[in-house]
Amino acid sequence: MRDERNVPDRAFPFLTGLGVALALVPMPWVHDFRAPVFIAVAIAIAVPLGTLRTRDGRLAWLGAEYSIACLVAVVFASTATIFANVLVWYRDWLDLPSIVDTPSILAVVILVGTLSAWFAALFQRWADPQLGAIRPTRSRWSPHMWGPAGIVGGTLCLVAAIALTSIMIHYPQLPTLGPSRLGLWIAGMIFGATMLLGLVLLAIEAGPRRSRASDSSRRS
Repeated sequence: MRDERNVPDRAFPFLTGLGVALALVPMPWVHDFRAPVFIAVAIAIAVPLGTLRTRDGRLAWLGAEYSIACLVAVVFASTATIFANVLVWYRDWLDLPSIVDTPSILAVVILVGTLSAWFAALFQRWADPQLGAIRPTRSRWSPHMWGPAGIVGGTLCLVAAIALTSIMIHYPQLPTLGPSRLGLWIAGMIFGATMLLGLVLLAIEAGPRRSRASDSSRRS
């Protein structure tokens, strides 16, 4: 199916992220085995949403490579969300409040979807040969062309953003004094430092090294 396209599928990362975000919304109403249920529901929603298209009135599949890339992206993003939740909420594997009780949790849902879209964009480079491997001259705006610094930096920033947003939602609900509030404050410092490291790596990815490569390509 990829051979029929002139350009890579641009909707793939967004639709994958949307599927994972939709799977996270009803999880507060799931009482048992919440973490594995979340991963299973995320896969069930995101993989068809990310890899099926309608073309000329017919249902089209992007192919096995896209399905594998979507599956791996969903598992990575779901696992990162679950562990960030454990570190922040100190409860079960995925014990988030519902959007009905805490509307601000929607920010976490959006960030989880963004993280899933991020992983999908990275694995799409493997799934679609038109995107190819990392190129000598890379676009500062496209994660498809980023090197290791940009990939690690972007991942750290998004995971830290999920944790920090959860902390900002959870912190006011704790008693004024106590070990829970202190532990959450320490976790906030750790994730803040993680985000700072991610931003530094992103700055390196978009730094003078790329400018020199661009200048060299222009001269040639």
